[in-house]
Amino acid sequence: MTILAHPNILALRRLKIGFIYKNSKYPQLSKEQQSKMKYDFDTKPRKVNDFLRTSGEIINRPYRQGIEPLMQSKIDGVFSTDLVPDDISVYIETKDGQVIITGCAHAGILNICKNAKESSSKPIKAIIGGTHMVRYQIGEVLATAEKLTKEFDNPDLHLNHCTDKLPIRLLKTTKTIDVLRKKYGKDKIKNCYVGSKITFMI
Repeated sequence: MTILAHPNILALRRLKIGFIYKNSKYPQLSKEQQSKMKYDFDTKPRKVNDFLRTSGEIINRPYRQGIEPLMQSKIDGVFSTDLVPDDISVYIETKDGQVIITGCAHAGILNICKNAKESSSKPIKAIIGGTHMVRYQIGEVLATAEKLTKEFDNPDLHLNHCTDKLPIRLLKTTKTIDVLRKKYGKDKIKNCYVGSKITFMI
């Protein structure tokens, strides 16, 4: 199995809270797992087939990012704030427009939408995945939603993971999904749990 990925997925990472450090890195794979896969590293966008492509590393980030200020990554021997360039997204061309599948959207969900629009003439039909607005202020959440509505084709939002909650309860977080659902309704803002099935026509 070939794994299309950004080379930084193998970087050593750590969470820094005051003088406390907790290391984080790519999962350790068994020799059997490693024998069944190979990496194809690239920072550029990749076309998988006529309907599927990757965003590649999103360098242009004029809008609010979704980076976690307490996370660091070790690049060229030095730890610094982790911009998570390897957190790429997948774009699917459907009959009704583009569907964006994010990981955690650390590049910023609006920056990802901008990237998708610049690489296809189709409107954005839906966004599926995490948007990492958990550390946004409520005003920033609503402003982001306003731009999604007015500038990025008003997509349906199927949200999960770091959109809403972080595993560290001591950190201040925003209940983004609740904020958006109160503003736009449950038909527009949907939960996307593990095992959810969403159908689009190609």
